[in-house]
Order: sequence, then structure tokens, then C-alpha cells
Amino acid sequence: MQVLSTKEEMVFRRDTEQYGTFYTLGMSKRNQDGSYTNGYMDIRFRQGVDIPNRSKIMIKDSFLSFRIDKDKKTIPFIMVLDYDLKSIPRDEDGYREIDYKEEDLPWN
Repeated sequence: MQVLSTKEEMVFRRDTEQYGTFYTLGMSKRNQDGSYTNGYMDIRFRQGVDIPNRSKIMIKDSFLSFRIDKDKKTIPFIMVLDYDLKSIPRDEDGYREIDYKEEDLPWN
């Protein structure tokens, strides 16, 4: 089943020593009383993807899949095949960490 999104989605990242990196997608829905309920859904990317915590992405191509946990429960997740990184969160000083190569600097 294909998953389509027309807005930027916030991705949360959790790093573990034992199992590696996990991502979840933040979701919310409006209740009848006007309040909101927040939830999360597992999201996976192709191998080698590295997205900072609390980044916003635009999903271009994805599908709904699932895994079976140790208790034989079905756990759905969104498998993202293609996306655009729209924003990276800033640290407490207001700066973003940027990866660069020495040869890319203008004075080299």
C-alpha cells in the first residue's frame, strides 16, 4: 500500500548501542473537544540514510509494511524510498551542524 503525504513530516531519531538507529514519525489528530492526541509510527529508510533528530522531510515515495514482534504482534511501519530533507533542527545556540570537506571551502 502506497503512503502519500502532502506536508512536511517531523522525524524523530533514537540511537541505541545494541540495535542501531530507529526513526519514528510524529503524528497528531484533533479530537472532538478540540484537543489533540499525539502518536508515533515507526518509519524506515534505505540502508545508509542518516537523518538528524527532529528533522522535517517531504516524503516523495513510500509504502506501508509491517514486521512481526517476538509476541507475534503485527507492527506497521512506513518504508520511505525517496524523500527531501526540508529542515534540520538548530542546537541551543541557534547553529546547525554542517558536514563539509576541506576541499569544499572557498579559500582552498
